[in-house]
Amino acid sequence: MSFADDIRKATERYKGGYREVVATSLFKVSRDIIKMTPVGDPELWKGSKPKGYVGGRARSNWFASVGGYDSTITTDDTTPNYTEVGNITDGASGKVFYLTNNLPYIKSLEFEGHSSQAPSGMVRVSIENFSGILQNTINNL
Repeated sequence: MSFADDIRKATERYKGGYREVVATSLFKVSRDIIKMTPVGDPELWKGSKPKGYVGGRARSNWFASVGGYDSTITTDDTTPNYTEVGNITDGASGKVFYLTNNLPYIKSLEFEGHSSQAPSGMVRVSIENFSGILQNTINNL
């Protein structure tokens, strides 16, 4: 059974509609991934802060899109606009949804434990929690 089939099966019990469940669940899992993305804290580092370092770039480089991945990289260090993420997830039902981060070190943060703030990554942990997010969405809509 595919991931889409799991969602479809779970939403059959929900009378409010498949689209709302998909949009809300995608928004919540995206928000969780973004919030879990570590922001550099030099006090936790073994070495010194690199010259010109500004924390928050990994978190600010998450981009939501539908139909194709977004290859944007920003030098911004602010949290992504959750309204924009919500607008994209609202139109995601029945389409391929992407949440991408194109920074070269995002793989090290996700898979190599390069941050004590998120030693098990952000995406993997959030995906593991997705069934709970889905069920919570269905129960609360």
